[in-house]
Amino acid sequence: MLIARIPEDILWSLNVLFPINKGECFSNSGVATICNLGDYEYSKIIKSHQLLIQYALGFLSPPGNDTVPHAWLICTKDNKTTFYWDPTLQLNSPLWNQKSQEFRYATRYVLTSDELRNWFRNKYPDRKLTIDGIPDGNTRFPIINQTGLIE
Repeated sequence: MLIARIPEDILWSLNVLFPINKGECFSNSGVATICNLGDYEYSKIIKSHQLLIQYALGFLSPPGNDTVPHAWLICTKDNKTTFYWDPTLQLNSPLWNQKSQEFRYATRYVLTSDELRNWFRNKYPDRKLTIDGIPDGNTRFPIINQTGLIE
């Protein structure tokens, strides 16, 4: 699958909506997936480009480094072209910005925004949800452990 850079207008609007922090790939990619259907500048840009954003969980193998659990985005344009976006590394990793095509992504799970909302409802059944379907309070998006299971 093609690894692509997120266009600056989309990346900027996502970073305004939710700061993209180093080491927070699960939250960064989760918010990008859930909020792509919301009423935000980010969402409007995504819709205007006819993009479908999904949450990917799996393993990342950076060149010269160990394989680690990771989350990124799978982006589909016009129901035809599909590529990987990685907002966390694009904003925070000089190595990724120099050698992104040498990184290896092994996808184990792909979740839509609706599937993420359902996961939250099941994981936090007693919590009130925000307008985007994210539980109030201290929560986390699905993560993948070293054995490949969602937690």
